Amino acid sequence: MNHLHKHRRTVGALVGVILIVFLVSVTARERERLSVLERMIADAVAPLQSGASRIATGVISVIDTLVEVKMLKDENAYLHNEIERMKQVLNEMDELRSENERLRELLGFVRRSEIPFVPAQVIGRSPTHWYSSIVIDKGSNDGIEKHMPVVTAAGLVGRVVRVSARTSTVMLITNHESSVGVLVQPSRDAGLVTGRVGTGTTLTLRLFSRDGHVQVGDSIVTSGFGSFFPGGIFVGTVISTGMEEQGLVISASVKPEVNFDRLEEVLVLLYQADGGANP
Repeated sequence: MNHLHKHRRTVGALVGVILIVFLVSVTARERERLSVLERMIADAVAPLQSGASRIATGVISVIDTLVEVKMLKDENAYLHNEIERMKQVLNEMDELRSENERLRELLGFVRRSEIPFVPAQVIGRSPTHWYSSIVIDKGSNDGIEKHMPVVTAAGLVGRVVRVSARTSTVMLITNHESSVGVLVQPSRDAGLVTGRVGTGTTLTLRLFSRDGHVQVGDSIVTSGFGSFFPGGIFVGTVISTGMEEQGLVISASVKPEVNFDRLEEVLVLLYQADGGANP
């Protein structure tokens, strides 16, 4: 109780001092000289005014600092959002640039080819049979038929094995059930390229003739002899050679030119082996 009473007296005294200072300041405006009492009061409260001024300055400084911190936080959040947005824009630009390069390559192939074609997007692939087949977004409604060749600008991809109205399934040349009649450049020796079980990185080439010639670095192209594919489509490059069946068959490993890990756009050639290009 006494403690509260003391506080009340202190507060009352401060209020009184403030009122006196206020009255002195108001009346002093109308007079050029202060009375002795007014000067004594002014001198007495001067330290209090100075301290109050310092406190007020400190409070204003703290408030300014807090406002600045809030502004910096807001600006930091804005800049963070802008950085994330720009990252997304850059990712989209990289994707568009990559797609543009692929389409330019396909356009170059189209200009060189005299066979009509249908462009298609890869829309399906089995994770467990990655190098076996793909599904594309074009089907019989687009003129696609079974056995039509599928290529990219880099070379041979495979052939159509199933067709629906709007989609088609393509067997890749890396499928172990796939076989393609080919020629070795520049020797022109004929052979057969097949996929390998368990790997999509290399193909196996077997020449028909024991006297055939093949060496590392030779290019392999489709032969066009009684196969599903027209001649001259690039298949891959020889990376090693050997002999099979006690030296009766010359064999080689061929690295495909097509990147089968990243197939996205392909061209279906409107070509049938029995009748050539379809109109």
